[in-house]
Amino acid sequence: MEEDWQRQYSKFNKDNLETLDVIKDQESKYYFVERNHPVIGLIKYNEARLGIVLKKFNTEMKEDGKWYYKVADQVMEASCDVLRNEVFGVKQESQINIQEELRAIKYELEWQNECFRVLFSHLGLKLPTYETQRK
Repeated sequence: MEEDWQRQYSKFNKDNLETLDVIKDQESKYYFVERNHPVIGLIKYNEARLGIVLKKFNTEMKEDGKWYYKVADQVMEASCDVLRNEVFGVKQESQINIQEELRAIKYELEWQNECFRVLFSHLGLKLPTYETQRK
């Protein structure tokens, strides 16, 4: 499911949730949110539990022929918060953890190489290189 989510919503991130494919109605407390937006996916997935029925509008505010749903401010903001914290936050945090682990592995390998270099030097041996190991 996570792969489907990433593929379907790949152009979205935590910074553009309220701007990409979204039209804020300045005169009311609503957003018009394009039907393929992750907020709409989240609401549809939880529609019965939330008790929210989405109303579809074909708006003339854009000339691209997209379908939009009218979403109340509070629902939009709460949905974006959930997506930022539960979807984009987790992904970003896991990427940070992987990068930290890779740095730790690199440091450990560099430390081991230095230890071997000192040991081989002390023993009067030449440290094997990648080229000599391939032969």
